[in-house]
Amino acid sequence: MATTVPPIALSAEQAEALYQLALDLLGDLVRIDTTNPPGNETAAALYLRDRLAAEGIASELIEPEPGRGNLIARMCASSSGTPESTSNDGLLLLSHLDVVGAEPDKWRVPPFSGEIVDGEIWGRGTLDTKNLTAIQAAVMILLKRLDAPLARDVILAATADEESGGRWGVRWLAENRLDLLRASAAINEGGGVAAEFGGKVVHLVQTAEKMPCPITVTATGEPGHASTPTDDNAVVTLSRALVAIGSRRLPVHITATYRSFVETLGGVIGGIRGALAQQLLNPSMVDTIIDRVAGDPRKALAMRAMIRNTATPTVVNAGYRINVIPGQAEAQLDCRLLPGSSSAEVLEELRAVLRDVGLAGKVKVEAADQDVPAVESPFDHPLVGEMRRAIANHSPGATIAPLLLPATTDGRYLRPRGIPVYGFTPLPLSEKTEGVHGHNERVGLAGFRFATGVLWDVISAYCRMT
Repeated sequence: MATTVPPIALSAEQAEALYQLALDLLGDLVRIDTTNPPGNETAAALYLRDRLAAEGIASELIEPEPGRGNLIARMCASSSGTPESTSNDGLLLLSHLDVVGAEPDKWRVPPFSGEIVDGEIWGRGTLDTKNLTAIQAAVMILLKRLDAPLARDVILAATADEESGGRWGVRWLAENRLDLLRASAAINEGGGVAAEFGGKVVHLVQTAEKMPCPITVTATGEPGHASTPTDDNAVVTLSRALVAIGSRRLPVHITATYRSFVETLGGVIGGIRGALAQQLLNPSMVDTIIDRVAGDPRKALAMRAMIRNTATPTVVNAGYRINVIPGQAEAQLDCRLLPGSSSAEVLEELRAVLRDVGLAGKVKVEAADQDVPAVESPFDHPLVGEMRRAIANHSPGATIAPLLLPATTDGRYLRPRGIPVYGFTPLPLSEKTEGVHGHNERVGLAGFRFATGVLWDVISAYCRMT
């Protein structure tokens, strides 16, 4: 049995300095507008490069496209010898520097101000994911200041273009410079936030995510003059197809991550309610039990997305003149695939829906090629053990459970290449995250302090030398 190594203990003054450093970095990063498109992540990468250089930490700026900068910094394990070490046993601290757009007139506080108002720091990126960048960089800097003996390399990767698919960020790095990212595990976005189940606080660690699989739905019909309606109108046929797809739940699939999620919840809740939670693994009862266990509609939607491939109509194109019945109508579906599923499988699930409403052969569904397969990270990894211990230390009575994220992150490009990725930006139950991609994005200072302390414990314990 491996010996557990405790995190590096900090004095009250050192812990406060770590928090203030992370907060300072976050405010500065928010004030650098990296809205994607166009991105301009190089400006933020250069800022980080200078802050790290001032602490004696070397880094490399990778710019696959002008303005689309990725910053990679590595602190080598004390036993690895040279700065050129590329140990596969390192810990990758992954985040992205780009943010989605903001509408300033809809915000209470200017979105690129980084202002602190009402005990919260406001601005685009305070939750997605400049908060994680700032904490990870601050942890690296303090490890350097303390001259901490490291048994594993610590690699910081603050990357570009996550919000648009990673073409100039992690996807490019994984395809062209994977040597810079090789590690035994990675901490990324997409998890860590606390939720309540059966009165128990559980921090959800993202161990898997669904894969995008864009699907095109096409209906054809008889074109003609709109003054003479026909029974073969492509727009009407497409509408029927979209209503059927949008209102139907696709078949249930139980993945390893979801099974572990349910089993963990059952153990945490305990008693009769815990036994009831185990019925979340029963395909015939799962939807009924989700309604009883989830407690609110948003949580129920997220849980249902963990057990199904999903297909959401988002874009519709048809016609070019109001007085012409078009011969074709087309829609795009944002489809997300579970680990183990394929585009062929979800296409058959959608065709079954169309058959049930009498549209077999009248509507065509086609899928785009998938970038990479969906891969699950093991929940019994040593890094996860450090997360469990850190949460228990900072939030007595709380624990962790695996999460299958219905959305996607840059982690999808690394898991298939053998790097286990864990979404973990820990925030307490009191912290709300509705501002992600919305108006008035912000994070509470208390929640940010909590995240900083937890991540210090996780990173320093996993990487320190005994």
